[in-house]
Amino acid sequence: MLEGKDLLNLELCVVDGMIDQLTAQEGSILHLVRPGELLASTGIALEKERLNQIAKDLIEQIEATK
Repeated sequence: MLEGKDLLNLELCVVDGMIDQLTAQEGSILHLVRPGELLASTGIALEKERLNQIAKDLIEQIEATK
């Protein structure tokens, strides 16, 4: 079972992978939008910002456990 720094590193790898996946999807999205909904590109950008903040927080936690 992973604990401490190892678990944080795993979480960071998962978050980085999700960011990479969203980045890959940005180039191939459809631009069909229902009234009142965000563009897919806007949703992806918001999610990437959220994931980048999570990654930043994880890096700070990893550095604090050294």
